Amino acid sequence: MIARPTPFKPTEYQTATLPNGIRAAVAKMPFMESVSLGIWAGIGSRHESDENSGIAHFVEHMVFKGTKSRTARQLTTEVEAAGGRIEAYTMADQTCYYIKGPAETFPRFLDVLADLYQNATFAEEDVEREREVIHEEIVMYREQPNQHIEDLLGMAAWPDSPLGRPITGSEESIRRINGDGMRRFVAQNYTGARSVVSVAGRVTAAEVVPLLESMLGTFPAGEPVPAAEQTSVAPRVLFDQRDTEQVQLALGFPSWGRFDERHDALQLLHVLLGGSMSSRLWQKLREDRGLCYEVQADVLTLNDVGLFQIYAGVDGDNVEETLRLVLAELRDLVDNGPTEIELQEACQYAIGTQRMALENTTSQMMWAGECLLSYGKVIDPVDARKAMAAVTTEAVARAARDCFTRQNLAAAFVGNMKNSPELEAILKDW
Repeated sequence: MIARPTPFKPTEYQTATLPNGIRAAVAKMPFMESVSLGIWAGIGSRHESDENSGIAHFVEHMVFKGTKSRTARQLTTEVEAAGGRIEAYTMADQTCYYIKGPAETFPRFLDVLADLYQNATFAEEDVEREREVIHEEIVMYREQPNQHIEDLLGMAAWPDSPLGRPITGSEESIRRINGDGMRRFVAQNYTGARSVVSVAGRVTAAEVVPLLESMLGTFPAGEPVPAAEQTSVAPRVLFDQRDTEQVQLALGFPSWGRFDERHDALQLLHVLLGGSMSSRLWQKLREDRGLCYEVQADVLTLNDVGLFQIYAGVDGDNVEETLRLVLAELRDLVDNGPTEIELQEACQYAIGTQRMALENTTSQMMWAGECLLSYGKVIDPVDARKAMAAVTTEAVARAARDCFTRQNLAAAFVGNMKNSPELEAILKDW
């Protein structure tokens, strides 16, 4: 008999809260060579006013332009010269700065992150230069149909709402933002009560927590982020007419947040509908009909609301057929729900991809940090997988019925639409 290898010790999670309110999570992965660390501010584009739309993303850019003790070049060189990589992103409800690199250089990486998070200078000359950079970013996204369709779907799903605005802001709002405004924004939002630190890799909490206390312990406590309120709005259909061979189409259904009991069912619904190559839409549109190169479904999930999204890029002559086929699959799920087999396959796919992703220190860092930011604790991935495996076909059918309604349907199209009235009629009659 061949002896099976002894499995690695599972990842261990520990949490701590600093006296100033900063919450920290450490995912101990002693078998890894790397460490990933991130600092989150629980603030994003949905917390902005119309006047300062885009400021969270603008700040994300600007903290890399220099601090009281480091130049922009020093911030990146200290990380990259040690074999690391530094990145950041802004979303509707959070902003994150993170680094991945060799585990032994963790103290240096934390020092850099703590510095840019606390001590960015927002010099006006840097603000003016970066304003042009962000302007070009806005133009780049708008001129790429497969990127712009995402912003357009948000506008269609959540009109007259901060969630419907592009995270980058607009050219007009970006022009209004200056260094003083960003300093006020950071002073209010980059505080202990609104911040989370997550570390994953070959480190221990005994190593991490004292360093956090020394580098972030004097950070002002501040106040928690006020609960965001999403007003009830009616989704709509938007068209962006362009001279392109391919039409990007997107359907969106405003849904519920991560605390809703239907959350896991909705996640599995997106997997079996368009989350993999064996999903319904992939097989129907690409394999059976050859209508597109790629079709996908996804779910944007926030604490209080969500958005079920379907995207495809098709030839302009095939838009009507594609739209009818997508809506037919949605109707079938509403009327009949999934089969036991396809739900089981979707569940195994979702569980398998999560297990593989969490072999990576960055994924573990993201998991722990986002859990702490949203739930106030780290959810064991094993428990999350058990909850997903317990979802029934009836629960998925219910999620489909609750989500996929004509009154709840938003749609966006980018490209050369020769038949916009026909497309609107198809959506209206669904």
